[in-house]
Amino acid sequence: MIAGPRRLNRKYSILSSAICLSLVVVVYYMYCVGELPKFFPGNFYEGSLRQSKPLTETKDDDVTLTSPKPPAATAGLPVDYSPLTFSESQQKCELFFTPAYLEHIATHQLPYCESESLSAFQCFTAPRLTIPMTGGWGQTDPLCIAQGVSFRPEQQTGSEQEFGIQCKLRDLAAERANSSDVASGLEGFRDRPTDWGWYWGDTGVGASLKTWKFENGGDIDGCTREKSDSKEWVMLMRRDSTDTHNIWHKLMEILQARHSLDALRIAINPATGTSWLSEEDAAHVQLVFDDDREELLEPLWEIVTGEKPIRKSSWERAACFGNVILPLPGCGSPFWSNLLDTGYPEACPSQTLLTTYVHRIFDFYGVVQRPITDIHKHPTITIVERKENRKFVALDRWVKSLKERYPQSPINVVDFASITIQEQIKLAQSTDILVGHHGAAMTHIIFMSPGATAVEILPRHFDQHGFRSTAAMRGVNYIAGRCMHKEEYEKAVHGTPFPENWTPPTPQEFNHWQNEEWTYLTDDEFLSLVDAAVRSQMNKLGSSNS
Repeated sequence: MIAGPRRLNRKYSILSSAICLSLVVVVYYMYCVGELPKFFPGNFYEGSLRQSKPLTETKDDDVTLTSPKPPAATAGLPVDYSPLTFSESQQKCELFFTPAYLEHIATHQLPYCESESLSAFQCFTAPRLTIPMTGGWGQTDPLCIAQGVSFRPEQQTGSEQEFGIQCKLRDLAAERANSSDVASGLEGFRDRPTDWGWYWGDTGVGASLKTWKFENGGDIDGCTREKSDSKEWVMLMRRDSTDTHNIWHKLMEILQARHSLDALRIAINPATGTSWLSEEDAAHVQLVFDDDREELLEPLWEIVTGEKPIRKSSWERAACFGNVILPLPGCGSPFWSNLLDTGYPEACPSQTLLTTYVHRIFDFYGVVQRPITDIHKHPTITIVERKENRKFVALDRWVKSLKERYPQSPINVVDFASITIQEQIKLAQSTDILVGHHGAAMTHIIFMSPGATAVEILPRHFDQHGFRSTAAMRGVNYIAGRCMHKEEYEKAVHGTPFPENWTPPTPQEFNHWQNEEWTYLTDDEFLSLVDAAVRSQMNKLGSSNS
């Protein structure tokens, strides 16, 4: 007698289940197309990877980005779209020239002090783009943070070691020997902080630490992490002392200092689970030069921390610093290494760290980037004039010929050292064709508008990239020329026979090109290079404008 009600209940149960299942299907469909009913509290598909409201960011070109609706499910793309299929060249570009470089630094860190130490010394490693010229520097470059650092001016102590840190160093050599797994984890790190080598111009962590003293003592009344101001951050900058007015050297130093801060912004402090350098802390980092020199681009250092740098010599009293940053060396920059490489030039035309850096420089100097649609029917030609060495042997004659060939093209002959950096950048932005001998002045390629053309005259024997790869990363066309030996020029132009028994010097014998007074090219060779550059610019014009 109870079988009937049971059957009825079962029917209602099945009907209820069908209705619930239908609702689930409808809601899921609306979720996939991003059209959830308004009675849902927000878009619940916006989880940890999506923000609860549209993401708005203002970029250099003032483009507003908003979070797109989630796409419907799709089948997988062919395997050759996977990053795993990137060529070695593409992987190299990704590691050294994109934000992956900063992420690598942030995720490769090591404490050098024993846990019971009253101070701390934490180092990070940046991947090194190794080239023959810098092979002895190793595979990585160091960036370090010291916490609980005492300072006493040299005039008070009479000692060069002005900085002290209560850090009992770990015996990393023993740790490596005891475990292959540990040794693998320590790869890229030196056994002691003072083992880091010195870089060009007496720079880098190793050079900085020659004024430091690591002590095993446990003076709890002295300078410790706990007794210092943990909110105080100092970046102690040891600048290249060899060429203080070389724009490439200085730009790379500033770039690596800023990269040091950016990496610390995303690196996680294992002791706190938060970033090593918070947004608030980053706004109060004091950049300190350990020299009293006045160098090129002094004001531009403000883009590192947002504040004007000070000199260590201005510290007249003893102090206990909470956090001291020893930044990456400028000559360790992958962009510098790529400039000096002798292998096949890597072309990394995608967005790179260099592009971000250039935009920051434009912002600092108030330079408005030239629109890519601003195409000059008559290209502006700028020729770098050198005053002391590597001077073009017939520059006046060449300029006269160019004015005859291209009477409507503005032609500038400029010694960049004679104008301000802001004027240099603006000139580079307005230039369609930049011509110069290899040297620091060709750094201005990075400030040129994408689509412009650079003509770089290289030494007779020169197996380095020059600015070819740098130009590619900025979307600038590149043409290379080769100068001649004086004897070759005299024979080609004046018919002067070669000196008796003369043979061209070997590359090893001709390594003094930087000090050569003149750069020799025939008129035809120089003019043909500029002609090629002009044609590259004319190709940007539509047929109605040509």
